[in-house]
Amino acid sequence: MSLLGTTPLEPTPFSLSSYAEQVVAEVEAAQAAEAERLAATQAEEPYTGPEPGSQAYGTEAAPERESNFISDSDLLLWLAQKQDGMYAELRDLMDMSRERSKFIEDLSHLKAMVDGGASGEVIQAEMDAMLQAYAGTPYEAELRELFDDASVNGVAIQCAELADQATGMERGDELRKRLSQTLEGKIDALGRDDQLTLIEIQSLTSDIRETAQLVSNLMASSSQAANTIVGNVRG
Repeated sequence: MSLLGTTPLEPTPFSLSSYAEQVVAEVEAAQAAEAERLAATQAEEPYTGPEPGSQAYGTEAAPERESNFISDSDLLLWLAQKQDGMYAELRDLMDMSRERSKFIEDLSHLKAMVDGGASGEVIQAEMDAMLQAYAGTPYEAELRELFDDASVNGVAIQCAELADQATGMERGDELRKRLSQTLEGKIDALGRDDQLTLIEIQSLTSDIRETAQLVSNLMASSSQAANTIVGNVRG
């Protein structure tokens, strides 16, 4: 017995392995608790940021730049194609001008008949012949618009002539004058359009000549360069 009258406690033996296992268990428990907390937080607040993997990091590769160099052969090919296109446009303009000139000539012929005092029956026959001749052409619509006015066509003049015979009036001559003025206005408008077309033809012809001169200069320059090279090789 001890002096105090109690039995002394025996010391608990210390084990290092047991202590280490206890520490590991406490760390694992803490990690599990933190994982549960993060999972609960993510469940309460869904992710609203950018989609993972949607960003392309780094700088983009620069696009390949094309060379501005044009060889003589490529330039000659381009000029030849351009010249072909201009020749086709010139042909179209010349055809248009020729067709318009014939249209003006035909309208002028009809106006001369009206001014010469042709009867309404003859005038209407000429109108019908023109409509038939220009059917299916770009001028058909213009002619029909011009002749659709029932007050200034051949039939109207013919009716007025018959009435004049009974009344002694000159209504037929008044209608001829109105028809002549209508035809004259149309002829003048077509003439102005033709003048603009002729200006376009002159400008296009000048462009064709300049292109031909440029092609000639390029070919002469290439030939001269080739001759110089051959001369240098021969020494």
